Amino acid sequence: MEKVEVIDKIVNEPFRLSDKQIEAILSDSKYTRVIAGAGAGKTETITRRIAYLILVEGVEPASIVAFTFTEKAAQSMKSRIYQRVEQIAGPGATAKLGEMFVGTIHAYAKRILDDYFGYGNYSVLDANQEIAYLMRIRWGLKLQPFGRNDFVRMDNFLGALNMVQSELLEDAVLSKKAPDFFESYSRYIDNLEEHKLLTFALMISRVVKHLREKPDTLSHVKHLVVDEFQDINQALILDESGELTSSLIRRRIC
Repeated sequence: MEKVEVIDKIVNEPFRLSDKQIEAILSDSKYTRVIAGAGAGKTETITRRIAYLILVEGVEPASIVAFTFTEKAAQSMKSRIYQRVEQIAGPGATAKLGEMFVGTIHAYAKRILDDYFGYGNYSVLDANQEIAYLMRIRWGLKLQPFGRNDFVRMDNFLGALNMVQSELLEDAVLSKKAPDFFESYSRYIDNLEEHKLLTFALMISRVVKHLREKPDTLSHVKHLVVDEFQDINQALILDESGELTSSLIRRRIC
C-alpha cells in the first residue's frame, strides 16, 4: 500500500478528523501541542498519530513512549492503537507493538529504575500506603513542628515532601532554609531506603537524578507522547537549566 493511501486511511477511517487534528497527526515539528476541551478527540488524535509514526514514518515501536493519566486509559489507548494498525496494515503489522510503552509515567519510571538502575527489589507505596507507613514510623521523624496533632503534622509533612521532590529542590538549599524539615525529610528518606521502598514522587526524582548522571540511558526513545500534559511538574519536564530533559523527551503530543 502506498504511503498516501495509508495516510488517507489514518485520517479518514473510521471517520474523518478535523483539519486541526489532521495537522497534529501529520506534523513534522519537534514539539506538537494539542489544546482542546474534554471529549474533543485528543486521545483519538494521539492514537492515529502513533499509527502514522509506525505505518508511514517507519518508526520502531520500541522507540515510542506514550504516557496516560491512568492505567485504565492506557489499556484503552493500547487497544485503539492495535485496532487501528491492524485495520490499516493487517495483523502482521501489530507484531512488534508490544515493544512500545503505553502507561502511566510512574509505571515507566519504575521500569527505568528496575531495568537500568538496580531497583528491581524495591516496592512502591501508593498514596494510601504511604500515609499508613508514615503513621507507623512518625515517632522517629520529629514531626512536631508541622502541626498541632499527628494527622495535621503528617498531612503538612507529606505536602512539603511531595513539593520538594516534584520541584527537585536541592538538599543544600533545604538544610539551610528549612533545617527542621530537612532533618525529618532525611530521616524519612533513609527509612524508605532501609526498607527498599519508593513513593510515586520519589520514583520520579530518582529517575531524573539517574538520567542526569547517565543521559544516554534512554537514547532509544525518540518519540514521547503525553496525554493530559497539564498534569506534569518540574521533575517531569525540566532539568536544572530549564531545558527539556533530553534523554526522555524528544517529541511530544500533549
